[in-house]
Amino acid sequence: IIGVGVALLTEDEQEVGLYIPLGHADSNNFTWEQVKPFVQKLHDNFQVVYHNGLYDREVLQLHGISLPSTTWSDTMLMAIAVMLRVNAKSSAIGLKHLSDEYLDRQMLEIKELDKDAEIYKLPAESALTYGSADVINTLKLYWLFREGEEKLIMGIDTVAADFSNTMNRFNYPIHTTNSQQLCRTLFRRALICERKLADISNNQIENLTSDEQIGQWIYNEILRDFKTEMMDDTTTPAKEKELIDA
Repeated sequence: IIGVGVALLTEDEQEVGLYIPLGHADSNNFTWEQVKPFVQKLHDNFQVVYHNGLYDREVLQLHGISLPSTTWSDTMLMAIAVMLRVNAKSSAIGLKHLSDEYLDRQMLEIKELDKDAEIYKLPAESALTYGSADVINTLKLYWLFREGEEKLIMGIDTVAADFSNTMNRFNYPIHTTNSQQLCRTLFRRALICERKLADISNNQIENLTSDEQIGQWIYNEILRDFKTEMMDDTTTPAKEKELIDA
């Protein structure tokens, strides 16, 4: 781990990038043991957003960080989910490309700071701007992808992503192209489902805050329609219970 970058939002809604150097060429470094409790607290108390999170999480696990499986997001996976990967070229979902294309923020290349293009060869002070820009742009992309209908990509199954990454690491065969197509189909169906529910509920569904509440609302709607179709004033309570149970 060369350094740890964290983006925060100030009270006046300005993004601030913090960078903690760990393995740079000069002596202005913290030790991992000093930083590790802070990194663990971040993962214990917040939803963490990464870019290329499968890699970051693997590195963190190797360095002793306990990672919750459900409270993280990945702007790279989000970019894939909204079809920004063009012809399977990874550069289309790289942080620099996305920042330039969608945030109008051109990021420095490492080679502009170091002719050998190795970040660990930089002094910590020189890496500050580079590392801070990384995390600020990741945060901005996260909010960008959550706008409008893209909010559905927050439902990306990060547990499955972690599982697939583990399988890949141990050389289990994964048909990635097929998996991508299945994910895209899933998102399209989710969009259609959300629109239908919004139409039926006159947008009441937006006030529901949990899966359980949404499930209960759907149940009540279906039950009401079912009663209208299948029962009338002559239906006895026993018959009504029999029909509902059926």
